[in-house]
Amino acid sequence: MKKVNLKFAIKDLEGNVMGGGENAAKLVANELVRSESKEPIKIMDWGISLSTHGHVYLDTTDYDKFKDAVNNLKLIVLAKAPILIAINEAKEQEVEAVTREKKINLE
Repeated sequence: MKKVNLKFAIKDLEGNVMGGGENAAKLVANELVRSESKEPIKIMDWGISLSTHGHVYLDTTDYDKFKDAVNNLKLIVLAKAPILIAINEAKEQEVEAVTREKKINLE
């Protein structure tokens, strides 16, 4: 499982908080539930989790679907780039955790 944490503020190029301080999780949640999807129940669940908790837990299949759904949202680059970076970091963290677990099991 991957935890994608989007509980951070979107900032402009000078580092000033944009959008009245709305965090990335709320932005993505609101945009996801307004988008068209072949899996509306899954999208709604992600939206609720992001809006309520600021993060979502995803298995490998859902991770790719979530990343694609976010990538297809009509967001400005200043918003979309840090969100996609956070999604990519979640995948890297899972790989590190699995590697660490395998190393412990080998010892």
